[in-house]
Amino acid sequence: MYRREHRDQLSFKDFFLPFGGQLSGDNRWIKLAELIPWDELEDDYASQFPLCNHCTECAGDQSRKAA
Repeated sequence: MYRREHRDQLSFKDFFLPFGGQLSGDNRWIKLAELIPWDELEDDYASQFPLCNHCTECAGDQSRKAA
């Protein structure tokens, strides 16, 4: 089962490096990350898992329980 957690993702502008400074908006990886539809990718990823209303009754959880 996949649990979608909606957290506020930091933007690159709000991300501060531990040694000071900020990531440049001209960075090629930042530009690439802004082009990727992350919400759509997560929807596709989440669709690969079965829906379940009772987490403890999922097959994955049952296999971990002692008999």
